[in-house]
Formats: sequence, structure tokens, C-alpha cells
Amino acid sequence: MAVIKKNEIIAPFLGAKLNFIAGQDPMGMLNIGEQIFSMLLPGLNNVTARIRYYSFYCWFFGWYAKSVGSENPNEQRKYLRRAEYLLALVAAKNNIDGIPGITEAQKNYNDDINEFSLLEGTGELKGTTEETYWKNPRGVFGQNYVSSLRQIGVIRDKGEDTGLFIRTAFDKDDVVTGKDLEDAFNLNLDLNATNLFSKAVISGNITQIELVDLSSNFNMIKVPLGSKENHLLIEMLLGADHPISDSESYFRRTTIKLYLNLLKDDNSMVSVQDFANFSYYQQGLIKNVQDDTLMAWYYYQLSQYWHIVSTSCLKTLLDILQQKCDSGWYVESNLVNEISKDLVEYLSKENYTKKSSKFNALSVLKDDNVIITNKIHSCNNIESLSYSFLLLKKLMNDNSLTIQKQLRFAQKHKLNSSSDFIAVYLDLEKNANRPIGDFISYFLKKYIINRHQLVALNKMNATQSTEKFIREDGLIRLVDSIHFGFSSPRLGNLIEFLKDLNIISDDKTEITKMGTKVHKKINA
Repeated sequence: MAVIKKNEIIAPFLGAKLNFIAGQDPMGMLNIGEQIFSMLLPGLNNVTARIRYYSFYCWFFGWYAKSVGSENPNEQRKYLRRAEYLLALVAAKNNIDGIPGITEAQKNYNDDINEFSLLEGTGELKGTTEETYWKNPRGVFGQNYVSSLRQIGVIRDKGEDTGLFIRTAFDKDDVVTGKDLEDAFNLNLDLNATNLFSKAVISGNITQIELVDLSSNFNMIKVPLGSKENHLLIEMLLGADHPISDSESYFRRTTIKLYLNLLKDDNSMVSVQDFANFSYYQQGLIKNVQDDTLMAWYYYQLSQYWHIVSTSCLKTLLDILQQKCDSGWYVESNLVNEISKDLVEYLSKENYTKKSSKFNALSVLKDDNVIITNKIHSCNNIESLSYSFLLLKKLMNDNSLTIQKQLRFAQKHKLNSSSDFIAVYLDLEKNANRPIGDFISYFLKKYIINRHQLVALNKMNATQSTEKFIREDGLIRLVDSIHFGFSSPRLGNLIEFLKDLNIISDDKTEITKMGTKVHKKINA
């Protein structure tokens, strides 16, 4: 008889083994965050780490058209990967972190080596991209930057589905094009550096001395201060969200404005979490007037807290299930009832409620939501679960007066998710009049167990599943536990962009002299 591993099950109707994998977003609640990101920060994503790559890629495609010219997309990709690895080698020479491909470049770089092979670093010699500077055959550009550069209007496809890219060149008032950035990047290169770059990328080799000569011109961390390139990249970020279309939204620009306002007021580093929390507590209002950008960030952070509540409940339920029966079967109704009973016992003992009270009588904590979230993370099982439900009660209490406003906002901007907090609030409010034990059981069944299974089934394919438990005939069995936390908004990379452009200081604690000019401009 074959032994079935914990994370493997036979699916006879499919004729294959079903492997259980970690997956992401086990409660299916991060989709709304992605929608909000796309609206607020078009032209950025979580992996576009350095703003100077925007102008470099525009320059590269211009260089490629003049120096190589082949319209074979494989040829363009080959030279692009060589160029990206060359930039990583320059960073290794300069002992600079934060550049794509730097880990492999640092492994390959040695002061005693006279010449480096770009063909070896890109995998051309072996015919594979495994164990090279970048595993994805499309390079850093194809994996991380292409969609953002398209969206912000500085590169485009040459023809439909050709896989060939060119920088944009068109005449539209107040719009920064790829040609603009190409020319500006070129102004920051001396002739010798341009020739050395061309020679290295075409030949596939670079010497130690040549790396030294390239080190200042092709430093991708800092955009030369006061240069036209610096000016244009700032104008690009402050420009219309979708410069190629007729859209006139400026969510990206307003986000920068709000962040710089907060940085100036605090006179200390403002983290992504600080900004998100500020937006949440402002509830979309500036001097009692709704601001759509701030409203979107408020909506985003509320969704994040709802995600924390749901995923933390799932994690605790899974951990308790493991304690009760490891990977064996357990009666599902008993599990839910026992957790509910233990939780009511704990909450009453800590004076958050009385055993006979209804859920809507549960105490509302005065602690900041981040503090409550940290307690959820730092505690175990029933204590952790108690903070999850206390956070849920606080979310319901703090946002009761804005739900309809958020629903109208979501409808206006076509933001849609059936699992989002504002979508389920009315059901939670209606059931909050139940006795607290009944509400907890209801919540765990509907919003945790059923919700996770629905999400996992929607993701399942013929060989893989992200299910964390299996249900059968009223029984439940653990597959695996989960980790949870806030997702990473693109704002982190926007802050890095502001640093690279010398708008904020390197330690991110203050606005620079140039940043003060930008700040005044966007507040005018």
C-alpha cells in the first residue's frame, strides 16, 4: 500500500497526484489592493526598484536601433541581457547594492580578474539562464519593468506581438517621452563611456579597467543632480497618470504631494506603514473635504486590516487543529464550537465582554490598529485570536459612518471585490446582534473555513492545490499552516525614486533643497 505524504493526495478522478503548495493570499483578499495600486501609482510596481532604469531602457532601445538594428526579438533580448549584466558588474565594482542581478555579479566579480565575460554571466555560453544574473529569459526589463514603462508612456511594442520594443517619440504638451529620456540619459554619458558600453555589449567582454571607466556614467543608483535627466524623470512622475491616453487623473502626483506634506510635518522618516496609517485615520478627508487620492489610500489600508483579521483567524484555526489532532481527522463542528467556547472564556476573563453579551457589545480597543496587529502576531492561539476579533470589532466601529461613502467611491472608480470589507460589512453588522459565541462560530464557518476553501478551489488545477485543510463528511484535516502580514504597496518604491532623484535625503528623514522646490510646485 502506497504511503501518502502530508502534502500529497491521490486524485483518482484526475489520474494524478495532487500536490499541496504554499500559494499566496489564502483568503483571496489582496486583489482589491492590486486594483487600488494600479489606480494610484500607474507606471510603478513592487519590483521597479530604481528610477534611473526608466531612462536607461529608453537610451538602450535607441542605442540598439542605431548600433544593432536587428528586428529579431531574440537578438534584442540577447543584447539587453548583456547590458543588464554589465550594469550589475558596474555596481559590483562600485560595491553598490540594490541593483537587479547584483548577487550573481558580486559572485563573479573579483579585483584580480582582468576580463569578464558577459556571455557567461547571461548564460549564452551554456544556452540556459539558470544560475545567471537573471533567471527569467526576458531579463530584468521583461520581468520587472516592461509593463510599467509601457503604462507611463516611454516605451512601446514595435508591432503587435512581435516581442520587439522601442522607446516612444511623439509630440504632446507636458508629456515626457522615451526619446526625451534617451537624449537626457545620453547627455550624462561621455563619449568614451558610450564607446566602451557599445564595445562590451557587442563583443560580450569587459575588462577591469573598462569597468572603472564606466563606473560613474552607468551608476544606476543616483540620477546626476541638476541634470536634464533628473528634471525629466521628476516631470514624468508628476505628469498625468496615463500620458498616452486622454485621462487627466493625477493620483501618482497627489500621492507624492501627500507623502512630502507628511514628511515635512513630521520632520522624521515616514515609512510606508506610517503613510498608510495616516491615510486610514484621515478617512479620505483633508480639512473635512474628501480627497480621492487620500480616500483610495484609506480604502487600501482598511482592506489590509481586513486581510489581517481573516488570515490571522485562518492561521490560528489551523494551528489549533494541528494541536488537537496533528494531521488526522477532526469533527469540524466540534473544532469551531470548541474554539468559540475557549475564545468567549478568554474574552470574558480579560473583561472585554460578558459571556452572555452579544458581539456588538464587545469592547472597542483604543490601541492603534498596528499595535493590535503586532499583538496578533506576537501571541499564540486563543490570545492571538482574541486580538483578531477585537480588531474586527474596532474596524466595524471606526468605519461604520464611511461604508456608504466607500461603496460610492469604489463604484465610481470601478474597484470591485466580493470579499472586501465594505462588501461584507452589512452582513457583519446584521449578525453582530448575535450572542458573541454564535457570532464567532458564524464568522469562522462563513468567512474563514468556507471562504478559504472557495478561494483554494478556484485556484486548483489538475496537479496542485493551495488548500490548507481538507473537508469530508463533516470532518476536517490539516494540510499545512500559513504565514500572514501586510502586503507591500508600491509606495515603498516611489519613496526610493524620490531618494534617487534627490527630492528627499538619503536617510529619508527630510526634504532636500531641490525637493523643496518640487514640493512648492505641487502644492501651488
